[in-house]
Amino acid sequence: CLAGVPRFLASTGPLLRANLIEPLGAEVFVYAPYFPRVAEIFDASVLGPNVVDARREVENISERVREAAPRWWRPTAQIEGNWLGCWTPRPGGPRREGSGMCLAYSWHRCLEMIRAQELVRGMRYALLVQSRADFVWGQPHPPPSFFLGSDPAVWVPEGEDWGGINDRHAVIERSLADAYFGSGWEDLRSGAAARQLRRRLGPRRALNCTPSRGGGRREDAPCCTHELWLQLRLAARNVRILRFKGSADLYRAESGMLECTRGAALSSNTECLRRVARHAIFTLGLANTTKREADAWARLQRWCELHQREEQQHARPGAPLAPCEPILVDMLLSEEARRQNRGCAEVVLEVAYSVCDPSMLRPLT
Repeated sequence: CLAGVPRFLASTGPLLRANLIEPLGAEVFVYAPYFPRVAEIFDASVLGPNVVDARREVENISERVREAAPRWWRPTAQIEGNWLGCWTPRPGGPRREGSGMCLAYSWHRCLEMIRAQELVRGMRYALLVQSRADFVWGQPHPPPSFFLGSDPAVWVPEGEDWGGINDRHAVIERSLADAYFGSGWEDLRSGAAARQLRRRLGPRRALNCTPSRGGGRREDAPCCTHELWLQLRLAARNVRILRFKGSADLYRAESGMLECTRGAALSSNTECLRRVARHAIFTLGLANTTKREADAWARLQRWCELHQREEQQHARPGAPLAPCEPILVDMLLSEEARRQNRGCAEVVLEVAYSVCDPSMLRPLT
């Protein structure tokens, strides 16, 4: 199940299909909050024919928590940190940084779709996978046989634990699905999350902490992250955690993924980058006619505009904002370079010499 805002799906979809869905032989479920500015670029078909269900919803998660837990929502909201990310203190109010609460709800909706399909199939899945639509999978995911054959466990990639366990991707044995997918939303609605975190963190850390990005005093305790909350609720249900080496990176403008265009000295040559991207769309099989090429390019551009808008809203003060075109070219041709086992800057420059004015390019070496 892929959960979250699918603003990158037009770019990441082909890699998700080639390196995640197909190696797993997986049926695919997608859950995403509905935003009008994203709806026009959301196309689950890029994930291939194994998409079983793709649901969109105009979310009002904070109000759902207030209604379900009238006694506990205030103590819950008092606990600081991104574990409750996207909480709004009042309708239309500012959202808390992070996405912890949204993840808990998204995973709950994923589990609903999975259960419904199991009824149709007449049998349960052996393994479930939760992942993100904005992941760039550089290598094929390990096959199901890698995760089967041991005692039931949740497998997560190494790293990115942020005080708990990695919440970006997981392979879950089916008997543990309720604990992994369902416990977050269940604990929010019952008040168990607030009770557990107050006991575990103590009042000082729960109510007066420093965000993990820094800016506080050295002696201040870090705020609770969603990764920590996930670890605590799985531990409370005696879920065993195992690790494997992942090969996916988040696709973000500030993530350092511009090595291809920077290495080719193309990061500011917008017109050439547009031509390179169009060529890449054909090379990677995203389009096979001029019209489909234009449609694919238009979707990528709409994604890019949305991505830049969100980068401007959430960027750290003083952090540079990368232009759209280098991000798109890096995304498209870094995969082609991996297929050819070559340096991505070399591939970008080679394509640029075939479609751009050579006098504007760095010499080939």
